Amino acid sequence: MELKGTQNFSADPQTVWNALHNADILKQAMAGAEEVRWDAGALFVRANVGIGPVKGTYGASAQETESTPPSHMKLSFNRQGSSTTINGDATIDLAPNGSGTTLTYAVNASLGGPIAALDNPVTRPFVDKAISQFFSSLAQKVS
Repeated sequence: MELKGTQNFSADPQTVWNALHNADILKQAMAGAEEVRWDAGALFVRANVGIGPVKGTYGASAQETESTPPSHMKLSFNRQGSSTTINGDATIDLAPNGSGTTLTYAVNASLGGPIAALDNPVTRPFVDKAISQFFSSLAQKVS
């Protein structure tokens, strides 16, 4: 599954960078988030998900494997659950845009188990919408 997109922020890149590393702000921006925390370069998330055929509470973690503050980060993830697997990485780049910032993201993931159903033409719009809503909510909180 490949996902790409952009989001404009009215805040400068350092402020957006700080928000991306602030567990409380991320939790507020993430629909269904029950727990979000950063610990030694690792991001842990537990959320109640309801996207297409995938419903329930899931936990995941991602390791920040590249970090060039305040412009670039790469997160690598490898979730091996009892019935689902997610492996891949996500890159986030922040670029000044006037007095604000343009965030660009790219995700490349392999999905296994029931969650793999999200990577098809019928459910893909739900995934794109959920990610777009997250970044839009984050942009409102970081203004």
